Amino acid sequence: DNECDTNYLQFCESCQGYKAPRAHHCRKCGKCVMKMDHHCPWINNCVGHFNHGHFVGFLAFAVLGCAQASFVLAMTLYYGLNRSWYHYYGTGDEPKVTLTLTTLLVVMFALGLAIGVVLAVGALLYFQLRSIWRNQTGIEDWIIEKANYRRKDTEETFLHPYDLGMGRNLWEVIGWTCIPDGDGIDWNLRDGCEKYALTVEQLEQKG
Repeated sequence: DNECDTNYLQFCESCQGYKAPRAHHCRKCGKCVMKMDHHCPWINNCVGHFNHGHFVGFLAFAVLGCAQASFVLAMTLYYGLNRSWYHYYGTGDEPKVTLTLTTLLVVMFALGLAIGVVLAVGALLYFQLRSIWRNQTGIEDWIIEKANYRRKDTEETFLHPYDLGMGRNLWEVIGWTCIPDGDGIDWNLRDGCEKYALTVEQLEQKG
């Protein structure tokens, strides 16, 4: 609304417009993305302001689903290979698990895939949750790291202007519905921080 504010904003040569605070241009999507975290090839889209909560929900349910599958497949292997269980603990009424060579290989392969997803996607879920409770995207991690490096000879540290505390940070992105608060342009700020503190720091780093 205030034309003087353009002095504190970055200009995108590709989109021929000023970037909103926390927005970055994605070369793969061909446009600027509000509060861009990263471009994800698995969803063929950027993870940003409007879909960050849904992306985390997707990761969480993928981990939970594969954890359940891992448990079911592990029990299938245990009871399929351990026939003595039925002899000592069975009542004779439960259905018996019988594995042929083919089904044994399929179950072992599926179990390996399920455990792999739990570990790999679980790690990604952890880093995304850490990003949210710090209210700091992956790109902003680099910006703040550079900001503190520029101040290494002083006692001053760069205050991340959007860190409102873990609870409020999580609520802003996830809430009850995974629909974020705000319009992606104006952000709630921590006490003592200016509206364009991060964008001014980016301009100084590039200047």
